[in-house]
Amino acid sequence: MPDETLSAHLAHPLLRDFLVTDSGYFPRIHWHKVRREKPYQDNHFLWVVKGRGWMRLLPEKRHPLLHLKPGDLVLCPEGFPHAYEADPGDPWTLHWFCFRGQAQAEWLRLLGASDRIAVRSAPAAFVPRLRRWFQTFHQLRARGWERPACLAASLDAARFLADLAGLPATDAPTQPTPAVSPAAKACALLQERFAEAWSVPLLARACGLSASRLHAAFKAETGLTPAAYLTQVRINRACRLLDLGDAKLAAIAQAVGYRDVFHFSRVFAKNTGSPPSAYRKRPS
Repeated sequence: MPDETLSAHLAHPLLRDFLVTDSGYFPRIHWHKVRREKPYQDNHFLWVVKGRGWMRLLPEKRHPLLHLKPGDLVLCPEGFPHAYEADPGDPWTLHWFCFRGQAQAEWLRLLGASDRIAVRSAPAAFVPRLRRWFQTFHQLRARGWERPACLAASLDAARFLADLAGLPATDAPTQPTPAVSPAAKACALLQERFAEAWSVPLLARACGLSASRLHAAFKAETGLTPAAYLTQVRINRACRLLDLGDAKLAAIAQAVGYRDVFHFSRVFAKNTGSPPSAYRKRPS
């Protein structure tokens, strides 16, 4: 959500208590690694539909590693550095949304996530309801960031969390954190700062390796070069922006790290099979 729109919505009496700020659907997302070293301003809810992964608050020495499985409903509270990653052998499929607002502390308290990641397992009978809810929710979010659409989506999300509070909390399996490889650190940097102008030497310095060693380690672990991985991250983000709003292509190109909208369009078409204008017009 653009900063100006976010500030205006958070000042509105109908949205200031609870506002959905972002959402999405990731089907079987390979090499999905995020590490946020600084406190995150949004509360992050996700449903693990299929596959597996892990999540934890940071720093590692103070918080357990939570292993997440299909059916887990996860709420990560704002204000905590955190990390999460899809299982490389069985990458997860996720529905997710983020929210914030003046009433967020009460919501976190209600859901048991004031100072920890709260995990609930969806009973089998609850899964069809989850699917219907997220389908409706994503349709609401696709209407953009205008106030009526944001109000509808935010009210719907608040009702969903109220229903979720009735499910018992569960303890996700925990175990020590595996060592973070230089390639994983590089992936996290590219996912967090995808709009920046990265080169392999610059990325290698940030990871404490030579450019040649990082390139080889990155390719061995991900199957992609750093440049190809960055392109994948940028195009995935561009798809989300095209799905969820009506921003101009030039603005989307800038937001994901391309200064030239024509170059962005060529890269987008090469990776998705259609130019961004056609992607936006495709049937929902």
